[in-house]
Amino acid sequence: MSSGKSSLPALVRWLHTYLSLLGFATILFFAVTGLTLNHAAWFESGGERESWSDLECPREIVGESGEADEARVAGWLRASAGVRGDVYDFAADAERVSIVLKAPGYAADAEIDVASGQARVHVLALNGWAVLDDLHKGRDSGAAWAWAIDVSAVLMALSALSGLWLVLYVRRRRSPGLVVTLVGTLVLLAVAWLWVP
Repeated sequence: MSSGKSSLPALVRWLHTYLSLLGFATILFFAVTGLTLNHAAWFESGGERESWSDLECPREIVGESGEADEARVAGWLRASAGVRGDVYDFAADAERVSIVLKAPGYAADAEIDVASGQARVHVLALNGWAVLDDLHKGRDSGAAWAWAIDVSAVLMALSALSGLWLVLYVRRRRSPGLVVTLVGTLVLLAVAWLWVP
């Protein structure tokens, strides 16, 4: 019974250490991008690239009478105009086809005249900080990145809780550890309550 009790702190210490190391990159990433996101005007201004191009879309891509296929139009744009991202919006009728593709810090939109096949493509690519900030928010970043954010959140929560458990387990650190934890929590709550509009 005593060996079981003594092995629990060792297990929690091991978990805390390796969960923290496993989550090191994500903790650092979300900490830095939390700062850059909070001060986006400092970091995201400048460096954006905007371009316009005119292409001729083959008849089989746009079809007739509003029957254009979203996947075919997106594939043609990626191959012909070098755009990227997932389809964010798509509309087609007998006169025109419009499509918007988005990725972190990036947007491409095109409007295609069905009768003539003329396509006008607009691309806006923001700087690297804007890309990182969009990744922080999970904006236009796809399902795999959404899973990465969820896993990161679980890792950070388990790391924090196992660290708190270790502080509670060590008697000489329990009181000062709880005081520091309480002060940090109260400061966060006070800022949210008193100064958040």
